[in-house]
Amino acid sequence: MNDPRRSVVAILALTLMTYAVISGLLMLVGDAALDSDAALEFDTSTLVPFGLMLIGLGAGSALMSGWLSTRRPHSARPRPRPAVRRQGEPSDHQGPVPTTGPLGERWRLARDRHTRVKEAYAQILTDPLNALTHSVLFDVSDERTARFVTAYSLADDLYDVSAHRDRSESEVAQYEGAVHRLGPLWLDALRYAEKVGAEWMSARDQALAEAATKMLRLARDPGATEAERLSGLRRAHANMASIRSFHLPPGAALALENQVRLALPGPDLSEPGQTHRGG
Repeated sequence: MNDPRRSVVAILALTLMTYAVISGLLMLVGDAALDSDAALEFDTSTLVPFGLMLIGLGAGSALMSGWLSTRRPHSARPRPRPAVRRQGEPSDHQGPVPTTGPLGERWRLARDRHTRVKEAYAQILTDPLNALTHSVLFDVSDERTARFVTAYSLADDLYDVSAHRDRSESEVAQYEGAVHRLGPLWLDALRYAEKVGAEWMSARDQALAEAATKMLRLARDPGATEAERLSGLRRAHANMASIRSFHLPPGAALALENQVRLALPGPDLSEPGQTHRGG
């Protein structure tokens, strides 16, 4: 859309330049008509027409330059960049909470999102290495862990109350809201656990946890001998038993106990990739 003020500036600039040029030319023509003897004498007054033209041209050019600089072509205007979302961000994980539609469909959508979080959390609860490398998820004094655990328990309770009967609008809305809040809290707690590792423990326990992690990785190394893998399991078990500030969750502890008791690597000792984020 054209700005009327820009049009006025353009007209003023062109008028000023035209007036300066015409005035200067007329003054020069008038001087040329004077007596030839006087015209041969150097007179500083002959510089006036040129000065007038230069001043007019300079002022007009400045105004025109300023006017043109404000008329940037549409294609040259900066365009907003599309938002770049990292994999596993809460927006990807949750999406908007539906507030309309059949209650059954809304319930199933919330349940599916809830299930993805539960499955991701279960991978840590039942695997010794995953539990150890995400150990702060079991420290409820950590604020991220506490927020996640509270939201997780609430979503579970709301599901259990009305999972096997007809649900009211209010019950579906409460469950949807709880699951929607759970997703970002889970991802926040998970990312922090991956980042901090065992650094939240005392220096003694951190050293034991890092040694146990190394031994558990050895036990999953397909290039190691069976004796090396078994030794890694036993040493990891001994180190874990000595850590005071962290204990494996029951599922992970049972898996490690069974592997050591059987004196054989467990059925799923292959090194897992990045922990599933439930997305």
